[in-house]
Amino acid sequence: DQNYLYDVLSKIDLNGAEALFVSCTALPVLQIIDRLEKKLNTIVLSSNQALIWDTLVKIQKNNSIKGFGKLFKKN
Repeated sequence: DQNYLYDVLSKIDLNGAEALFVSCTALPVLQIIDRLEKKLNTIVLSSNQALIWDTLVKIQKNNSIKGFGKLFKKN
């Protein structure tokens, strides 16, 4: 459940971390990355997001995705 996942992840104390990495392809985190980044004021990365980003970079289409976090704005 995305709402539960958002609730749990948004309460994590990052203690100065540069990013939050959610490593699980079965967690529905992709759709809540933007909200989490705004709430936590840091970069949020997921394994699925990183796979999509890497694929799009390799085919030179990275600028075609919006709404999946700061990772896509870094390039």
